Amino acid sequence: PPALVTIPGAGAPLPRGSGTGGASADDNGETVVVGAAADSKRIGRALTPGEASDLRAALDDLTMQRQSVRRAMAACLDASEASEDVVDVLCAPFEEVLARANDTTTTSTWASSIAATPAGLVARLYVMSDVLHNAGQAVESGLARGASSFRTLFECRLPSAFRAIKLALRSLGRLSGEEMKGRCLCVLKAWSAWRCFPDKFVSDLHDLLV
Repeated sequence: PPALVTIPGAGAPLPRGSGTGGASADDNGETVVVGAAADSKRIGRALTPGEASDLRAALDDLTMQRQSVRRAMAACLDASEASEDVVDVLCAPFEEVLARANDTTTTSTWASSIAATPAGLVARLYVMSDVLHNAGQAVESGLARGASSFRTLFECRLPSAFRAIKLALRSLGRLSGEEMKGRCLCVLKAWSAWRCFPDKFVSDLHDLLV
């Protein structure tokens, strides 16, 4: 059976679509390993050029809308054998926000990319949540080899992601900021219900945000 897409607070699950998944190809068509993918201890293989192109396209067009999140989630799962590269690409905007916050050479509070805006970060959090929700079923059905590693990979990145979201929300007015924060809290509530992480871990993420 197809995996289901569940966006916290966005209504009923949707059937999972198809897509693929984040390194890129150089001028000779060779796979270029992204981020820290050159580390020999990394999980799985590198992204293929086709997977990188599909994942990039899905994330470039990403919004908080259900269909957009579904497409990005499918691209992540379809490239699950390169799960660590996928997570690197998915989490890059969170790292951008933290890097800008620590950059003493600029006083700008504006994100340098749409993906690093509050809405862009929350949309990526939705994608992470949907990948978590669907990874188990994808593994059982044989649709996504390597998907089981996403939980561990996300667990390593989520504290930084929530710190970045909190920083990004400072650029919004009070009402808009509270609305975005509420979306994130809905995600945490869903994770508690799914028991995909220890209660203490989810509670710590909550504290990072509020």
